[in-house]
Amino acid sequence: MIKLKLEHVKKKFGKFELHVDFSVYENEFVSILGPSGSGKTTTLHIIAGFVKLDSGKVIKSGSDITNLPVNKRNIGIVFQDYALFPYLNVYGNIAFGLKVKHLPKEKIRKSVFEISEKMNISGILNKYPDQISGGEKQRVALARAMVVNPDVLLMD
Repeated sequence: MIKLKLEHVKKKFGKFELHVDFSVYENEFVSILGPSGSGKTTTLHIIAGFVKLDSGKVIKSGSDITNLPVNKRNIGIVFQDYALFPYLNVYGNIAFGLKVKHLPKEKIRKSVFEISEKMNISGILNKYPDQISGGEKQRVALARAMVVNPDVLLMD
């Protein structure tokens, strides 16, 4: 079964034009390779909903999500620079997506502690991004993306 499909996707930025067509099947792991500036990050941002298409469709599990807002797509993303909120501690960064979903506080607490144990970062939950190492930041960003149980996980 196809989990994600980009169908005749086009996006233009000045002279740069991105043309993408591909499918990702259930339980498949896919890497997008190319030189700097070739559109890898733009493709991920299109899938996540941060960038509007000029034409084409983004289809997830058979449903057209092209015009669905970011928060309705159930897609996790780990940004290249991690994009951690500097004003939130590690706990707050991981809990962010769960709070946006308006989950009960106890469910949020339990989910944050479970994922932080798995990612071996439970000892830094009270620290802020500027107080942790690069590897810890990477694990926090991954935990934040995974804690919401996304249908698709994008990693830039």
